[in-house]
Amino acid sequence: MGDGDEARLIAGGQTLVPLMAMRLARPKRLIDIARIPELAFVRKEDSAIAIGATTRQHVLEHDPLVRAEVPLLAMVMPHIGHAPTRARGTLGGSLANADPAAEIALVAVTLEATLAYREGARAIETAAAEFFTGPMTTVLPPTGLLTGARFPIWRHARVGVGFHEVSSRTSDFAFASAAAQIALDEAGICRRAALGIGAVTSVPLRLDRLGEKLENLSFQEVQEKPIREEVAALLSDQDVFSDLHASGDYRRRAAAALLIRAIFDAWRNADQTAVDVIPAERAGLRPANESLNPVISVGRAFTQAVDYWVPARAYPLRDDTIVHLDVNGAARSVEIEPRTSLLDCLREQFLLTGAHAGCEHGVCGACTVLMDGTPIRSCLMFAVQADGHAITTIEGLTPGPGELSIIQDTFCETHGMQCGYCTPAMILAAHALLASNPAPARAEIVRAVSANLCRCTGYAQIIEAIALAAERMRGLNRPATGP
Repeated sequence: MGDGDEARLIAGGQTLVPLMAMRLARPKRLIDIARIPELAFVRKEDSAIAIGATTRQHVLEHDPLVRAEVPLLAMVMPHIGHAPTRARGTLGGSLANADPAAEIALVAVTLEATLAYREGARAIETAAAEFFTGPMTTVLPPTGLLTGARFPIWRHARVGVGFHEVSSRTSDFAFASAAAQIALDEAGICRRAALGIGAVTSVPLRLDRLGEKLENLSFQEVQEKPIREEVAALLSDQDVFSDLHASGDYRRRAAAALLIRAIFDAWRNADQTAVDVIPAERAGLRPANESLNPVISVGRAFTQAVDYWVPARAYPLRDDTIVHLDVNGAARSVEIEPRTSLLDCLREQFLLTGAHAGCEHGVCGACTVLMDGTPIRSCLMFAVQADGHAITTIEGLTPGPGELSIIQDTFCETHGMQCGYCTPAMILAAHALLASNPAPARAEIVRAVSANLCRCTGYAQIIEAIALAAERMRGLNRPATGP
């Protein structure tokens, strides 16, 4: 990184690649650190939970140790992008890119996390509040590597958390957000409070003075007016964002309202929760899709291990390289430029045109494919990053030439496909859902496809198609055989 070649690190790329697509970032070289296993972990270290920089966001979303010891971080994870972006996005990528609306950055500042990075042989630690210096800017030097973060564990019998944000649609960038973590004693009196607001100014803000004012209060003594006044005072000398999405005045009012909700939620949550005395094992918490994200337990110390690592490939510094993929069950190799996206590789090299190019920012979901059975955005991933992985496209779901899978058939039967542009991605999302959950509730179906935009707004038929496919795959419904 120190060779003066304007190199950038990439792990998941869910923030960096859209910045590159919009020409807001123009590195000459990318260094992929995603296959360094020493940077992917979740473990207990003294009085903190240490998380490696390349730990996937979907791992954190389901990790039992995070849920038990850093519940605020676990709470915000479903709000970060969508499931396909969380499957690739990393903790370090979110922190290092420092988007003002990033939920992980807000939690890090609110809980006074410590961020660690290396520059050459030097190992450096800094408080999260000092790490972020402005929109998309941090103290991380050009040749620095963020290695991880340590989130302090609160040693209180009753800890509650609350989080709220407002956005144009679920999991889009927030216009304003607020987080709260509160510790109560046995009498329900607040003994500690950590509060923060985000997406309103260039960096997340922690409200220490308001947190101190909440101490020694009962729930009945908490008033909304002082909270609004404290937020207004904090933002009075701040440059509050104002754009086509929301005015500065709206963001000020929204931040106060969201913080009030977060505080009240955290208080009620603390009344029902005893974090220290409910270990993750007894709470019945386990990671989703354990085959991809096993948790190895040693007493109360957990280590995240991802079992789909393949040997790191040292890509030669040349205009092309050989990539080996398992595409729809067949081993394929292709010589391509390292800058080629997985989407372009599938469409142009393998002629698998079911994956469509839409926004190319990871928003619309038209490019969705399955990597090792998990939906991902192929427009946000370089083909070289997929080396050694199994890729499934819509063409790989058909039982045979000229045949349709059960899910494809129900999409036709219920008119779940209209213009057809979003349909392959919707079917792949449904396939992944039904592979892990053969009897999903309607809300689970909605959640599974919410990452994909349908330009025809045919969501009702799509949901109906997936529900019908689930029934047929369980043998509860058979298609008509007669005319």
